[in-house]
Amino acid sequence: MLKYLKFPVLALAVSLLGTASFAPNWGIRFDQMPVGTSYETKKQNGDRIVSKFVGKQGKYYIVEDTLLKTGRKFRVKYNAAGHFVSVTNVSGGSSYRVKQTPHSCYMVVGDCMQFASGSTRNTGRYLYSIKQVSATKRVGTWRRVTTEETQDFKYTIGKYNLVIDSEHKNGSRTFTNKITRITEPNG
Repeated sequence: MLKYLKFPVLALAVSLLGTASFAPNWGIRFDQMPVGTSYETKKQNGDRIVSKFVGKQGKYYIVEDTLLKTGRKFRVKYNAAGHFVSVTNVSGGSSYRVKQTPHSCYMVVGDCMQFASGSTRNTGRYLYSIKQVSATKRVGTWRRVTTEETQDFKYTIGKYNLVIDSEHKNGSRTFTNKITRITEPNG
């Protein structure tokens, strides 16, 4: 009797596997983005940031961010999966450095823990919980472990897996970001 049960159980397992939803946990798809691609982000306060993909250096993808209002420049590193790892001020203003260990959890579906360190008031351990609600939309919450501060967020993923718009709520405060333009070299 057991030998006859193997095939229906296997068939059921295969059919369930075929309908399961597997959310990718890669970050920005720098492996598909041409070097020299830039994108402009508008923040809720009107500030604009131009980000330019300059290529891969060692094990990191490098993006140069420029704050248009001040001209201040930052060097941003992403790991091989396209997850944010660190940002460092390279011109204008005081020194600024933030590092996420092992990487930012912002694009990881499911539960993920990260540690933020550097010259910021946001240093600490964060627990993220993110759900994929459609092919391009995710919702989540992070909780700062030491202070119990929380923030709810939702975002939409676009070309190259860039977060093309996002909304963050922390108590009564709401923060938004929106990519208004993506420019490819020779495009």
